Amino acid sequence: MTKNTFDPPSRDAMDKGIEALIARLNERYGPTEVPKCRLCAGQLSLQRSGREGNVWACSGQIDDEHGWHYAPGRDIADTHYQESQWYDYSGGGDSDVMELIAELEQAQKDRENWRMSFDNERLRADKLASEQAKTYERIAYLEKTLRSTEETLIAAGDQISELEAAPPAPIVAENFDAWFRMVMRPAMEFSGIKDAEQKMVYSSTQLAWNAAVLNGGSDAK
Repeated sequence: MTKNTFDPPSRDAMDKGIEALIARLNERYGPTEVPKCRLCAGQLSLQRSGREGNVWACSGQIDDEHGWHYAPGRDIADTHYQESQWYDYSGGGDSDVMELIAELEQAQKDRENWRMSFDNERLRADKLASEQAKTYERIAYLEKTLRSTEETLIAAGDQISELEAAPPAPIVAENFDAWFRMVMRPAMEFSGIKDAEQKMVYSSTQLAWNAAVLNGGSDAK
């Protein structure tokens, strides 16, 4: 079986082809623009027409208050007349064909407008789809973060419950500095107590601690 290697033309190639066709049709069937006489720049007049086209020439005839007559130095079918002839092979144009060409041009414009609208809507849809995908990714990330945070809070709550249920550990005298550093100092720093005041609190607390130990008010050894 022979493989079909035909490649359809691109949209740009088709548009250029249609534009070229319209240009040729306009040239072939458009209204005739009769030039001026190449010898005297006078107006050419239609001399004869037929299947092979129209013939225009500078006849030298003038129509004024005296009627039809030839310009000075001119006569019928003279050399000037022969040399000024211009051939219009389009036959003067075809109004019916020109109407069809105008409809074709309008259809081309309508199609191009539709293409632009379609392309704009497609770009807008692609942009919305991209933004929606990013939103879904963000939601998935937040849900994952929320689950992780919830698991962390549950674990922290279990640890707190275990600590609350456990009996307090006995505080011995030699652990005073460690206890003060871990418990009292953060509390004072959080309350804004300055270093000088912290030293006073340390001293007074140590005295109270020692007194409690001496009086047997704790399990210190």
